[in-house]
Amino acid sequence: MRPGVIAAALFSVIVSLDEFTITLFVSGRVVSTVPLEIYSATEYELNPTVAAASAVLIGISALVVVLLEKLVGLNVAYPVRR
Repeated sequence: MRPGVIAAALFSVIVSLDEFTITLFVSGRVVSTVPLEIYSATEYELNPTVAAASAVLIGISALVVVLLEKLVGLNVAYPVRR
């Protein structure tokens, strides 16, 4: 059950970062999510915050891929028959 819960958590994080339009219309004035902060930083300000956030997200994604490769590996997921 653990792999399913971990996969669901990762999928929900990825989808929540991707659903900007829904977040824009649903959120109120008090709550500000990461996609809304990135949007406001690119629209109203000129600072490197968005580039830094993008670099962090890409780094986390690369780290997750490397860790999954080390833990599971493609040989386990797709065994080569000889």
